[in-house]
Amino acid sequence: MTAVSAIIDLDRLALYRHLGLTRPRTTHQERHRNAKLMLLLQNEPMDPGEPEASLTYAREEPPDKA
Repeated sequence: MTAVSAIIDLDRLALYRHLGLTRPRTTHQERHRNAKLMLLLQNEPMDPGEPEASLTYAREEPPDKA
């Protein structure tokens, strides 16, 4: 088991938050995005006929003023 697999098994939504990604709306969207995310994390080249893997980051929330 890799470290990424362990994190996903424990709390994948926290992983998305820490990566600055929005929470997926559906399981279909999550699977599609995770396929691209894994390519980026593994630094694997894409197939020549496919566009480069790209993910959209969530808008950063300002830090809480305590």
